[in-house]
Amino acid sequence: MHNLIYATLCIAALFLLPGCAPLVVAAGAGAGYLVADQESRQKVDHFFQDLNKSIKKSTRRILGEQQTRKQIAHQPSAGFTLTIQQDTLTPTSVLPGERINLRVQYAIMGAPAAGIRISKQQTLFFAGKQVTVINKESTTRTNGTWENTLAFAVPKSAQPGTYTVKQEISAQGKTRSTQRTFTVR
Repeated sequence: MHNLIYATLCIAALFLLPGCAPLVVAAGAGAGYLVADQESRQKVDHFFQDLNKSIKKSTRRILGEQQTRKQIAHQPSAGFTLTIQQDTLTPTSVLPGERINLRVQYAIMGAPAAGIRISKQQTLFFAGKQVTVINKESTTRTNGTWENTLAFAVPKSAQPGTYTVKQEISAQGKTRSTQRTFTVR
């Protein structure tokens, strides 16, 4: 498992950190894993440590069941409904070290009185490749409209270019997602 995590970090380094020189080493029986020099490994470690330390998140209910039912015109016979109402990413152009703020509002209707298990995930992409899952969590939510916020600082070692953050919300086999981009100058 450690080799898989390290390989993922090294692959991310190819896109995020200039000057990393990974090397594929055979590990026997046709398997292999990615190894990089110590300096490259430290750059990758610092990138993810900086990102991880900077994450701030919150969730709040902004509308109750009755208000949400009216807003989305939900009929009880429609069963379970999960919809994304709004999403934002600001600012869209940053320097390394500056903060990105994500916000997503979603509505849940048709859940049991005790609530329903909701999974949320925010994933960072660069050059069309997944770099890392910024946040992944699962919790119980009741009917209504909810707002999630997530803020993180772009690591100082981030490579300039266009990044994409994909936000996914899932429950009862339904997944809703949004994508927003930002540029590191």
